[in-house]
Amino acid sequence: MHYKINDTLIKSENAAKPTFTPSKDMLFLLKKYIKKSDHVLDYGCGKLRYTIPISKMAKIVHGVDSNEQIYRPIKLRGKTISIYNLAKKYKNIVLHAISKKEWQKFKYDKILLSHVLSAVPHEKDRFKIACALHGVMHAESILIACTNHRMSYFKKWDISPRVEKYNDGYFIKEPIPSYFGIINKVKLAGYFEQSGFEILQLFIKEDNTYCICKKKLTIKYRK
Repeated sequence: MHYKINDTLIKSENAAKPTFTPSKDMLFLLKKYIKKSDHVLDYGCGKLRYTIPISKMAKIVHGVDSNEQIYRPIKLRGKTISIYNLAKKYKNIVLHAISKKEWQKFKYDKILLSHVLSAVPHEKDRFKIACALHGVMHAESILIACTNHRMSYFKKWDISPRVEKYNDGYFIKEPIPSYFGIINKVKLAGYFEQSGFEILQLFIKEDNTYCICKKKLTIKYRK
């Protein structure tokens, strides 16, 4: 996903974390909620950090990211490969370029949104993501979102000449333009509550804020 800050193009794929470094806390949550029969969406799948573990828990997992993230070559354990070709090694991983909208044709049992909103610099785009995910859920679907509320780098960035404060985070101007937002519990919950979700759990663990939610049920009254 690509965004602009002061005419500088921000490629959120540059913030993607390494493939084989999933968080133990997140894996615990995924194992708690995901069933073998589930169809799962990993929105902003990056380098398949959680897509691969989810593929071992669910029936099928759909990974969504930018066309560039999916097809560009990356270094993985000393070898050059694209995540498109990496995903081919797993029978139940399907990748979608976000721009092609194919992923929006399905309804998912579980949705993962891990560290995606922290890489999005603009409020309107964060709400767009929340609303888009609301549209691919059914009444029993569960969404698990995670963002950074602190990081050791933040203190260094406060005094760095190559970093500029922007919105609720940091715009790193060089060597590779990128953005990292600091999103607290209240703000994270707000994106979902205002987009038609009901919050089931909201908590902080170490550097991360977690929000677990589902679609808010609409009650129809008889006239």
